[in-house]
Amino acid sequence: MRRRRIKDTRLTFVLIPDSTGPVRRLDVSRRTFRTAGVLTLAAIVGAGGWMAFERWAHVRASAALRGEMEKQKQQYENLISDKQAEIRRLEEQMEALSRQLDDVRGRLEELRRLEEEVRALSGVRPDRTAVNGGEGFGLPIFRLRASGADFTALFEQLVRLSAEMERLEQDLERAALSLREQQRKKRAVPSIWPVRTRLITSGFGLRRDPFTGENRFHTGIDIAASAGEPVFAAADGTVTRAERDASEGNVIEIAHEGDVRTVYMHLSRMFVKKGQTVRQGATIGAAGSTGRSTGPHLHFEIVVGGRPVNPKLYLSAAVPAETS
Repeated sequence: MRRRRIKDTRLTFVLIPDSTGPVRRLDVSRRTFRTAGVLTLAAIVGAGGWMAFERWAHVRASAALRGEMEKQKQQYENLISDKQAEIRRLEEQMEALSRQLDDVRGRLEELRRLEEEVRALSGVRPDRTAVNGGEGFGLPIFRLRASGADFTALFEQLVRLSAEMERLEQDLERAALSLREQQRKKRAVPSIWPVRTRLITSGFGLRRDPFTGENRFHTGIDIAASAGEPVFAAADGTVTRAERDASEGNVIEIAHEGDVRTVYMHLSRMFVKKGQTVRQGATIGAAGSTGRSTGPHLHFEIVVGGRPVNPKLYLSAAVPAETS
């Protein structure tokens, strides 16, 4: 069977450029027109596909960029978090270091106080010419060394320093305790003059009684003193007598350690009472001429184990008392 051949119909396009120009005529076959349409459609589809691909590529690149930005943001946040943690750690170290420094300062002040006391008790004068800041009273110089912000090393140095100062503090405490005991024992022995003068007008032992002219045993010493001149306790002790006697006048008796007593007679005034505890150098009365006396002076006795002894044995190396 033979196919019927289809006649190719042509299409005519008339082109009129303007009112004065010539009219142009364009004849196009239907096949050519269809081909041009197919090509145009293909071009449009291709362009659309290309644009879709470009958009997909752009979206993909944008998503990758967002992912990278999120990753960098997370890294930055992690870095910030680490830095904040580091800052908190440093702040905690600084706080601990501050507390340790306060403790060291407190211990250093206590060491200075103890050393001053030890020097005062031992009679050694502080070296005031030394540089202040720890060595002003002979304390060792402690220097802290740490590079940069090495708080751990600095803290360890402070811990070692604190331990060393604690050891020194214990040594000074023991020395101070020993010296305090020595000073206490020294103050318990009559070792200062009971008045400021050292002029003895009548010694210890046999002498002619100024009232009867007979030889009598003088149980103490008479020390020159003006009326009203202060009289001092020769040692730490407890007042066992503070009364007026017809012969002794106003008399004060103080008991000391080791069964030792001191007696102060012919006082014009008494400033202490029986049972009162007194410190060495304390003003206990005023010199006078009460009782059996020929003039203002102080009769001073030292009695050991119930027997009077020559006060000069105790006062030979003593110094006049200072006003208390």
